Amino acid sequence: MKTWIVITDDSNGIRARPFTTEAAADAAALAWCKEDWPLQQPCPDNWRDAFKALRDFDDAIWMEEHEIDTSPTVEELLKSAQAQLADLLHQVYQMQGIFNDDEVSIQKAVEAAEAWPDLPESAGDD
Repeated sequence: MKTWIVITDDSNGIRARPFTTEAAADAAALAWCKEDWPLQQPCPDNWRDAFKALRDFDDAIWMEEHEIDTSPTVEELLKSAQAQLADLLHQVYQMQGIFNDDEVSIQKAVEAAEAWPDLPESAGDD
């Protein structure tokens, strides 16, 4: 199983974010470039081109690709984590509306949890 790590180094510090698809990693990298796009021309659709256009020597972004051993133990951990996340989401859905969410922090957490990807189709196909 492959994983992509988007690493950013900016005024917020160094941050590494893992992704299970290259497309998701590319989208996150492009979103980082667009976040404070200071130029008059539109931001390019490719994050590498966007970062080159920024010519920002104070900030950095790069991506690493890694192959991860998908041994049965790793797959079982992923399945367990997904099941636990699904249980937690079910409980949150049942309690939505009971708590004040004016700051939308609960909704953002729910959206982040819902966006957590499923196992790749090749996982477990031995």
